[in-house]
Amino acid sequence: MKRSLFILAAVAGVFAAGCSTYQGDADLLGSMAQADYGSARAVALNSATDKVKDRGYLLDRQKVLWAAMAEGDLDTAGASADYVYDQLRTQGVNQGKAVGRFLVGDTNVQVWKGEPFEQAAGFTAIAIVDGMSGDWGNMRASALSSQFQLKDLTTVVEGERGANEKAGELSDRELLVAGVARAEEEDEQTDEAIEDSIPLAASDFEPGYALAAIAERRLGLYEEMNESLRKLVAVNPGLEPLAEQIRNGSYNAVFVVDYGLAPKKIRTGPDGAIASYEARTYSDDAPVVLDINGYENRFPVLADYNRLSTDLKWNNFEDVRIAKSYVGTGLIVGGAAVAVVSNDSTAQLIGLGMILAGAAMKSSAGADTRHCEALPQRTYVVLASLPQGESRVALQVEGRPESHLVLPEVVSDGAGDMRLWYVRLPTTGAAWANASGVYYSNDSTGRVTDAPDLPYILGGHCVRTPSEKVLREYQQAGLPGWVNVADLERMYAEEGVILPGAGSMPTGRHVLEGGNAFYTPPAGSAGFVRLFCQQHSQYTPAGETANMILREMYGEPEQDDALVSN
Repeated sequence: MKRSLFILAAVAGVFAAGCSTYQGDADLLGSMAQADYGSARAVALNSATDKVKDRGYLLDRQKVLWAAMAEGDLDTAGASADYVYDQLRTQGVNQGKAVGRFLVGDTNVQVWKGEPFEQAAGFTAIAIVDGMSGDWGNMRASALSSQFQLKDLTTVVEGERGANEKAGELSDRELLVAGVARAEEEDEQTDEAIEDSIPLAASDFEPGYALAAIAERRLGLYEEMNESLRKLVAVNPGLEPLAEQIRNGSYNAVFVVDYGLAPKKIRTGPDGAIASYEARTYSDDAPVVLDINGYENRFPVLADYNRLSTDLKWNNFEDVRIAKSYVGTGLIVGGAAVAVVSNDSTAQLIGLGMILAGAAMKSSAGADTRHCEALPQRTYVVLASLPQGESRVALQVEGRPESHLVLPEVVSDGAGDMRLWYVRLPTTGAAWANASGVYYSNDSTGRVTDAPDLPYILGGHCVRTPSEKVLREYQQAGLPGWVNVADLERMYAEEGVILPGAGSMPTGRHVLEGGNAFYTPPAGSAGFVRLFCQQHSQYTPAGETANMILREMYGEPEQDDALVSN
């Protein structure tokens, strides 16, 4: 009896051992949910592995890419985009062992690329970064890369639905499991043969077609633009008005607007062998409302990642992992029976060996639930014709007031060159999102007052990169005449603040929020509003240069008599 209880306890232990799952990055998810994109950027950078061969290296870079985009830190986003593009392009998409074997259990995963819809989203993010820098050729190339063909796993599901008596009780993913198992058992097909027999389907990823068409129009590739728009309307006829707007070109501003939190990847089915998704932000057809200086327009949902996550053709082929689960269960049950019933020590060892072998297989059978939490729930493309000068632009998902965001100073030269902005709307509301103006001089919009000002770390409201021009304005505001640009750079270095072009990546928050970063988000971004359109706490410098300048400007600070006496 004691022996049996010991063995059963061991069985329970190994079953539990196979139940661990990816917990996700709660800090990153929380920061994105609160629209604190500065924290999200810092969390993504600081938690990213620096080991290139780590299985999560690419996942971490995608998180950095999306968080930096939301914040408007284009240098960090661009560096991540280059790596992500190279990796996503290296081994192709849905080509047998290149991707079809990517998610066959944690022990075999070499590189995380994500589900096909996450890969398509990654290419879209890269296209957006290219568009924000005005690189329309690379924007088009990245958008086209998101339009890869897909393995249409629904064919397996439909075949099983007609053959399985319990089809009405099973989900699509469970039918996929049963269909693959039936093909392996009855038709004696190999994993590769089953995968090769599944037909390819064209992509219905709307952002890929829309962004490619926008770039093609800007490049003068009108025939290619019309083909991209034809495909866009073919996969989603409701987007025909948007396609016509893209075609006629009566806009000089493009806002790619994201909202909500990406669906969560979970384990379902036997031994958690099947990957599934559950929504964090619910789906609807609410348009995004664009308000430019009081004039409104509405734009439809372009892509819904909740929908893509539940569409089997946008998910990886998982037959090997599923087969491991079934085989593992049989080995453990059979091994336990042999070990408990037999009094022969050899048989008991064989049974224990079967248990351990089954447990090893089951531990790798559970679905890989790693996913990119920084993705949005939905995407819009908003087209606008901005007048020359500064415009007040407001965006909100209709019926969701918590998503309201004001961009108080979006600058355009009117009929001039087209510009693209990326905007990540809040999901829980934020006081700073209803900004009325800009409080801090910055490299994007310049000085905010007619009067000269001092650097933020010296008590002023300027966070522009040091230059001769900026230095002259500081001196007009009272900075000592002996201070030069090199002194300003040394001052920042002593404070631990990393200036643009310094050669290292600042991983903390912006200096306005007590961090070590000095990036400048573009005026059409949520990060710009959060950083420069609300007041921040006064900075207290610790470095020698800053304090020497302050002493010369204001004299020695007065000391509290009580503190002196103590």
